Amino acid sequence: MNNVIEEIADDVDTFCAFGQGATHPATMGQASRSFSGRTGTSLVEHHNIFGASETRLREYARNSIRDRDTPAVIGTGWFSHYPVAYGYAWQSRIVRKCFIFCWNETVYDRWFWVNQGWGGSGND
Repeated sequence: MNNVIEEIADDVDTFCAFGQGATHPATMGQASRSFSGRTGTSLVEHHNIFGASETRLREYARNSIRDRDTPAVIGTGWFSHYPVAYGYAWQSRIVRKCFIFCWNETVYDRWFWVNQGWGGSGND
């Protein structure tokens, strides 16, 4: 397994920053090189060049898990960590808000279940 991880790290140009491996989001799609000629697996990559959170990125990962039963690698911060998300859940709830007058607003809570890749406890 370590050989595969090292090979993918080379493919995506992982570098050392502050004692940890870092990967630019724009190079994550290069991990598909590791699949070439070995498997019928494909890889699709989506990111925001500025590292900003976007609804569309969450929906790409959600759709992969929900519609194709395929895990998704998700970023947890700019040059931060890329765990494998394998589950998704959401709920909606009504919240009462008041400022001069009051109104009801629907808010959504969303969760990904992830494997952090660290091994041992605290991995999910």
